Amino acid sequence: MSYRLVSKLIRGHACYYAVRSARVNGKPRNVDQVYLGKVDDLVALRQGALTPTTVRTRRFGAVAALWQLAGDLDLVATIGRHCPQPRSHARSVGTYLVLAAINRVLSPRSRRGFAEWYETTAGAGSAGYPPTS
Repeated sequence: MSYRLVSKLIRGHACYYAVRSARVNGKPRNVDQVYLGKVDDLVALRQGALTPTTVRTRRFGAVAALWQLAGDLDLVATIGRHCPQPRSHARSVGTYLVLAAINRVLSPRSRRGFAEWYETTAGAGSAGYPPTS
């Protein structure tokens, strides 16, 4: 999926965002939004007059490779056959366990730390779930 450029008028200033959309439960939703800044800031950045104060990077290669391997082995479906899905959860038990296993392989975290780790990966695109869900 690719990003599209979106401008929003905030307090009288045009601010730009890179937005990635996907279908969630059959409806189009914004699944990732990155703030780019105001026009003046973008021009200054392009001309080298402005340096970014923070940089956010995301892991991709290892997460995508392990997700692909899990898909080749049909792990989500295999786990799903043995663990019935609770009615209160949108994701299958298999999906959660595969993502938790990928987390343990790459950067072991507790269950509470899982969401923080997931936001630093490109797992949302691989698994089809936004980081904040």
